[in-house]
Amino acid sequence: MDIELHFLGDGRFSLDCGDAHRALALWLEQGWFDGSFQQQLLRAYEVSQLPLQIRGVEFTAQIDQEEVLVFSNVEPIDEIIDGDEAYQLSMIDAYAGCGYEDFIHLIDYIKSSY
Repeated sequence: MDIELHFLGDGRFSLDCGDAHRALALWLEQGWFDGSFQQQLLRAYEVSQLPLQIRGVEFTAQIDQEEVLVFSNVEPIDEIIDGDEAYQLSMIDAYAGCGYEDFIHLIDYIKSSY
C-alpha cells in the first residue's frame, strides 16, 4: 500500500492510500484525535483482543488477525443529481480492506510522523 501523509494547518492530517483504501483513510482521519478511538486502536496491537470492531464517525472497521475491513455506517443510497441522473455511492467510497500487517504498519507510520 502506497501511503502519502499530508499535515494540515490545524494539526490534522490528510491520508492518501489510493482509491481502493479511501474508506480506511477517511476512517483514520476522522477518528485519529479522539481519545476513545486511540484506546481502541491500541487494542488492535494485541492479538488476544481480536477480532475487534471500531466504529468511527462515518465508517466502522472490523479487525482480525488476517485483515482489516472498513465499511460505511450507512447503506449506499441513490442520489438525484442535475434532475435526472442517478448516482450510487460507489464501493470505493463505502468499503476498503487491507491485510492486518499492512494496517499495523500504517498506524505505526502515522504515529511516528507526529
